[in-house]
Amino acid sequence: DACLLTTKQRLELIARTHIDLIVVVAFTPALAKLEYQKFLTDVVMKHLAPRIIHVGTDFKMGYRGQGDISALRAFGSLHDIDVFGHRLAADNEVVISATLIRTLLQNGDIALATRYLTRFYSLSGKVIHGRGKGSGFGFATANILCQANHCVPQSGVYMACVVCQHHIYPAAVNVGISPTFSSEFYENEQDNLQNNAQHNSQVSFEKTVQDNTQKNVCDSKRRALPRQGFLEAHLLGFTGDIYGQTVDVIFIKRMRDVHKFESVSALIKAVHDNIKEVKNCLGETGIEV
Repeated sequence: DACLLTTKQRLELIARTHIDLIVVVAFTPALAKLEYQKFLTDVVMKHLAPRIIHVGTDFKMGYRGQGDISALRAFGSLHDIDVFGHRLAADNEVVISATLIRTLLQNGDIALATRYLTRFYSLSGKVIHGRGKGSGFGFATANILCQANHCVPQSGVYMACVVCQHHIYPAAVNVGISPTFSSEFYENEQDNLQNNAQHNSQVSFEKTVQDNTQKNVCDSKRRALPRQGFLEAHLLGFTGDIYGQTVDVIFIKRMRDVHKFESVSALIKAVHDNIKEVKNCLGETGIEV
C-alpha cells in the first residue's frame, strides 16, 4: 500500500505528544518472517520490558498476522503485562483508517482527508529539472519528484504550501504531467536519450545496440512517468535555486481538475487565475519557520 507518512514525518508527529522514547525497528525480510512470540520475546521484552501495551482492536503482528489482540493478551498474562485494545476513530460509524485516507486522496477529496487526519496532508520530494516552460510564461515552477511508494493525491491543481530553505511559501501545485505538454515532455525525454546514445557510440554496431536500448528505456519512462508522483509548484514570493533539494508540499485545497487546454494562452490564463486564488487566500510571500 502507498505510504501516508515517511518515517521522519511519523516520528515528528509522535514527538508532538511529548512521549519519552520512540524505538524504530527496521522492517526487514527476516523480521517479516518472525513469529509474533519471537518478536515479543526477542525485541519487545529484551529492549523495553513493558508493563502496559496499547493497540487498536484490529491489531495484528508477526508472521501472517497471527498475533492478534487475543494472542497478545495471552502473552501478557504470562509476563505480567496489561494489554488494552482501543476502538479505531470513526465518523458516524465510518472507521477512519489508512485505507480510507488513501482512497480520499486518490479521489481528490483533500477536504475530507484533512478533516479525518486533523492535519493537512503533505508529501516530500526532490526538486528536479523540468520542461523549462513555466518561466517563459511568467510563472516559474519547481518540478518535484515525490518519494517512491507514497500516496499522491489525484491529478489536479491544488492550493498548497511548500516548505524549503527554512521558509514556507504559498503555492499553486499541479499534480501529474500536464496534458497540454505531455507529448512534448516525452518527446524531449526521447530526444535527450537518443542524443546521449549517439554521442557515446563508437561503431555502427554499438550505435544500433545503444539506440535500441535507449528506445526501450524511453518507452519504459514514457509508460512510468504518469504513474510517478510528479508535481509542478509555483512558489509565491520565492527567488533562488533549489534544484536537488528536498521540499515538503502541504496540500490545502483542491482548486480544479487537470485538462488539456486548446491553446497556450488559455493555459496561461488558467494558471494565473489559480495563482491569484492562492494569493487571495494564503498571501504572496513566504515566512520563516
